[in-house]
Amino acid sequence: MNSSNVDFYIAGFGADGKRVGSIICGFNPEKNPKKLKEALAEAKEKFPDAVVVEPIGADAFNQYLDGYIRSADGKPVEYIAPEPTIEEQRQITLNSLDQEYAGRLNSLELEMAKAKAIEDGELYTELKEEREALVIEYAEKRGAI
Repeated sequence: MNSSNVDFYIAGFGADGKRVGSIICGFNPEKNPKKLKEALAEAKEKFPDAVVVEPIGADAFNQYLDGYIRSADGKPVEYIAPEPTIEEQRQITLNSLDQEYAGRLNSLELEMAKAKAIEDGELYTELKEEREALVIEYAEKRGAI
């Protein structure tokens, strides 16, 4: 569906197939090769990261705006994010663990401060030991990832 009042664009695409930019092409590129050559040169200058610069129709332009990428055959295809690498998955797991233990440690430290404020030494010592055990548990879990 063409939701644009423009029929053609000159689009630049990166090596990953993602559109890096577009300029309006106010003429039919198939009918005016001289103007096309000039428009391609302008787009190449504007989009230095582009590996491919080519004319596209409004329908393809709209697909690229919707997140499609350019396939090897030059047609828009739906972008499917790659699965995270082992290292990326490891980092995601570490971030989650860090957040979990940061919250638990903050809660314990707040309780320790309250115990100290009301001068409850026994509760403070108990919470301090619990905190130390939690830090050891956290370090062991983090080391295992």
